[in-house]
Amino acid sequence: MSGASHNRPIQRLGLFAQPTPYRGQTRPCTLIGASVLCHAADKKAVAETVRTDTGVRVLLCDHCRSYVEAYHWAASQGLVIGSETLLYALALVWRYECGYTAPIVQKWQGSRIQLSHLSHNLKALCGSGHLQRIDGRYLLHDACPACYRRGGCDKKCMLHMGEDFAQRREAQL
Repeated sequence: MSGASHNRPIQRLGLFAQPTPYRGQTRPCTLIGASVLCHAADKKAVAETVRTDTGVRVLLCDHCRSYVEAYHWAASQGLVIGSETLLYALALVWRYECGYTAPIVQKWQGSRIQLSHLSHNLKALCGSGHLQRIDGRYLLHDACPACYRRGGCDKKCMLHMGEDFAQRREAQL
């Protein structure tokens, strides 16, 4: 299998517009999953998007929404997502506003190989500067190092990093 055909499930996420909240009747996610990129447990649609090349509307569960959003964020950062496991790792961090804490081996629900791939990809994203690890939490590079929030600090945070924090940080780097 060639690399281009192997990455099609990931690359197709770039064909979706940014998701918007879904407010219709309760329906299941309509995005076709991939082996690593699984649906949320209840598969309940929480967002919707449109496939830009065909105009088809797609309903997204919480996990699938995070895959689309993380993919778009990565593209905006110049990060090429080359594997499902890399996108899975990034999406886990994306889902948690105040950072993702990797589980310990004894509490991990999947296989040890999955956990190894997750750990490897989280470290690679830290090494590339897209994530940072602070106090055992994996955070997007623009998250506040004090309160861990991305896109603006908690009101009680002493650093008071507003929504322009990412731009200020990028300018300093």
